[in-house]
Amino acid sequence: MNYPRTIRASYGNGGNIADVYVYPQRDGSAWYAIHGSLNVNLAPDDDELQDGVNVEEIADIDTSTAAHEINSEEALQEHVDY
Repeated sequence: MNYPRTIRASYGNGGNIADVYVYPQRDGSAWYAIHGSLNVNLAPDDDELQDGVNVEEIADIDTSTAAHEINSEEALQEHVDY
């Protein structure tokens, strides 16, 4: 079973650092969202989502918009599994 986790990653042109919630999938991909974002993205390879990654460099294969800000691993999992 794959469990959600939190990594520290950068995003944006300024290299902002934030918590990123990651929810691995059975096929090896992983949904992820930056803390406080409505944007939820699907990375093709969970291995890409490690501490220190710049998420702007990930070639997402799908996206979704949450109804509420993603502020926890649980919120990400609930959004994806809904």
